[in-house]
Amino acid sequence: MLENELDLDIHHTGYRLSHFQLFNWGTFSDYIVNLDLAGENTLLTGANGSGKTTLVDGLLTLLVPREYRAYNLSGGQDGKEGRSEESYVLGAYSTTKSEHDYSVNKEYLRDKSCHSIILGQFDNANTEYPLTLLQIRYFNQNGVLQRYFILCEGALDLQAMTERDVAFDATPGWKKRMQAAFSSYKLFFFDTFKAYSIEFASRVGFRDREKALRIFSQTVGMKDLSNLNEFIRTRMLSEMDIESEFKKTLVNFETLMGTKNSLKKKKNRFCNSGQLNRKRTNSSNSIPSWSV
Repeated sequence: MLENELDLDIHHTGYRLSHFQLFNWGTFSDYIVNLDLAGENTLLTGANGSGKTTLVDGLLTLLVPREYRAYNLSGGQDGKEGRSEESYVLGAYSTTKSEHDYSVNKEYLRDKSCHSIILGQFDNANTEYPLTLLQIRYFNQNGVLQRYFILCEGALDLQAMTERDVAFDATPGWKKRMQAAFSSYKLFFFDTFKAYSIEFASRVGFRDREKALRIFSQTVGMKDLSNLNEFIRTRMLSEMDIESEFKKTLVNFETLMGTKNSLKKKKNRFCNSGQLNRKRTNSSNSIPSWSV
């Protein structure tokens, strides 16, 4: 049943994913996968092997840095099966075992002359324009995976890039052609995920970018919510080294106690010194004067 049929009067705030596109990602090969989400809650269904986890991992790749990202968590494999950015770009679809040395070899849909694109458009009813995130992966002449990270102030999509004759190529002039084709938009190119992520996070209002993205990555892999306490403890709370924190607290406590004891000793010395001076004054006043 749809939300509007239930008449829930739901008002969405903040940035919400409205469009999501993939090209040459996983087994989606040589065509654009387009999801029009309209910023609404979305249920993704499909048979085993239909590509649900591939789509989710694409969204993770768009938003989450590699150190917090584990592929295939939503498939219940705890990040196993050896999925990686490179295997997704090349379209790994099968593994075979050698009869001679029993080694495992992957089979791919594409070779290293390909490129892969992930795009997400985020709309906000309270802003003048949507934000579009775009990531491009390709291999250089040495076969090493390269990455472009792009943020666009405007509604960008892969069909528009093709129509304006700026489909991606690895030539040095592609960025300039891209900027010229979408001159009414502001395009920002980044060489690192960190710089791209910081810019995106500042625009959507993350207070703690790393914590927010880490929690998002963890909740994607959630398969069971039978124990809410355990879910919050393991998925939402930041990891903390309790022993180290306790040792730091103990050192600070001992330092404060040492300072307190030192001040107490100085205070006692000061008080004793004052009493001694008063005794000396009293003694000098009690000495009789002799007149000759």
